[in-house]
Amino acid sequence: MPSLQPRYTEAVRSCDPVRREVARRQLARLQTPRRTHTDAAASVWGHVPLAALFQEAGNVLRPRAAGRVETGHEPFHGSRSGRCVTISPETGLWWCRACRQGGDAVTFVQQWKGWRYSAAAAWLVARFGRPAHGRGPRGRVR
Repeated sequence: MPSLQPRYTEAVRSCDPVRREVARRQLARLQTPRRTHTDAAASVWGHVPLAALFQEAGNVLRPRAAGRVETGHEPFHGSRSGRCVTISPETGLWWCRACRQGGDAVTFVQQWKGWRYSAAAAWLVARFGRPAHGRGPRGRVR
């Protein structure tokens, strides 16, 4: 990537305060690294085996490098390769490249079963136990 410094320097030399401020903000924005779904913080539902939930929903699991698992996104949509979802066991999160959706175990159960958050969380607690830490807004378990 070419350096952005020359453009910034030109704006500073112009002595136009508005243009200088715009250039400073653009440079700062461009130099800030972008966050992706893989940068997300670990879920408090990380103790739930997401791969097992996806398998129970009718998906075939395909182990990948670094402990990740690829699978389909059944019953929500089909996939020719059956590898549109990436599950990251270390963070307890999943991401579907086809429909651009993702989340943690409770998000998947909500979609899969068609339940509200409280019912999905209660179902996960009954099967896998309470999360070790963390409560979300309004006192809900995250």
